[in-house]
Amino acid sequence: MKSIASRIYKALFALSLISMLVTVITVLLTNENLEDVLLGSQADHIPPELLNAQYQQNLFIWDGALNKIAFIPTGTPIPDELPAPFTPSTVHKKDEVELGNQTYLINIEVTDQGTLYWARNITAFEERETTLLISVALIMAGMVILSWLLAYLSSRKLIAPLSALSEQIAALCPGKKLPPLDLNYQDRELHHIAMTMNLFLSEMEAFIEREQQLLSLASHELRTPIAVISGALDVIERRNQQQANDCQTLLRIRRASVEMADNVDALLKLSRQDTQDLPIEHINLAEAVQVIIQDTSHFYDTTQRVTVQAPASEVYIISNPVLVRILLRNVIHNALQHTNGPITVTMEHTHIAICDQGSGLPVSKLSSLPPQKNSSGLGLYIVTLLCEKLGWTLHIQHDANGHCVYIHYADASPQGTKACC
Repeated sequence: MKSIASRIYKALFALSLISMLVTVITVLLTNENLEDVLLGSQADHIPPELLNAQYQQNLFIWDGALNKIAFIPTGTPIPDELPAPFTPSTVHKKDEVELGNQTYLINIEVTDQGTLYWARNITAFEERETTLLISVALIMAGMVILSWLLAYLSSRKLIAPLSALSEQIAALCPGKKLPPLDLNYQDRELHHIAMTMNLFLSEMEAFIEREQQLLSLASHELRTPIAVISGALDVIERRNQQQANDCQTLLRIRRASVEMADNVDALLKLSRQDTQDLPIEHINLAEAVQVIIQDTSHFYDTTQRVTVQAPASEVYIISNPVLVRILLRNVIHNALQHTNGPITVTMEHTHIAICDQGSGLPVSKLSSLPPQKNSSGLGLYIVTLLCEKLGWTLHIQHDANGHCVYIHYADASPQGTKACC
């Protein structure tokens, strides 16, 4: 993926180079054309004696410092004393020759009257041409550096507002209140983008607000039927009139009502996005796990099925105790619910692992874990949301022997360290 700033910089620099090349080529072509002009303008400096010689068809030789001219009438032998750079063997041509440290433009023309030899000394012009080429090379090098600098600064200046807008968007944090973007952009396009983004943010904020209100209302409304079910179960148990088969049915109803009550409580906690206002405490992870196992022992045989493994030094985490208990209870309860085999809870200073040796969690639910959250299992969905809210990471590993849920917590350290005590 290419950067816009890089593309603008390259485009400006290429445009500057093309402009310089066109200028240099024009200068060089103009300089070459000057040589032709020098030869073409020789008629303006024809000595009168040459005109008379041509008219009278007499031999004429002119050996000056600037011009060297010889006119040989038709039928007259070429003399040996032709002025340099001509020789009797010189062919008819128009060229530039060097004689010693002198440079001449020569032109040999044949007419009905005779042959005209003309050489013009352009040494001074050639020296100026060399100086010109050196100057052009130095100027071009300077212009290349200047063009690179201007292209770099221009690209930075052009891309700065877009970078500022990108940084504002990147600084947005999900939550109830999404601060609007600044609209103090001089460019109409960026101003329009910022306005469109603010409109999107306002719609998103309204959507989040409606969703949280619905979640909170639904959670509160669910508490009533759950309380009614729990109360009815208490009344039935106090009557003590149920049969042996009824006890198993009532136990299943009790499990379902307790699970739903826990999920409703978790949803109420999650509907409040004020994570920064949650109380933070040092939590003994082993004690929290034992409490959850004891709470679930009324519905499952946790004494025989659950094994807890912990390191020599106790594991403390710094977090909100309510959310941590809800998270651990959901994970352990899911493991107990979806398998009849043994379960191992392994605690480390960086993570906790809940592993089973049975069929474990359904594949349909495992596949719905992060990054997707569309699982039909409310417990796993709540676990995923709780991990995000606490800043933890959730990882699922499953094979033929069973499944493991790994929860990596950020602020964990052994007891007695400076981070905890």
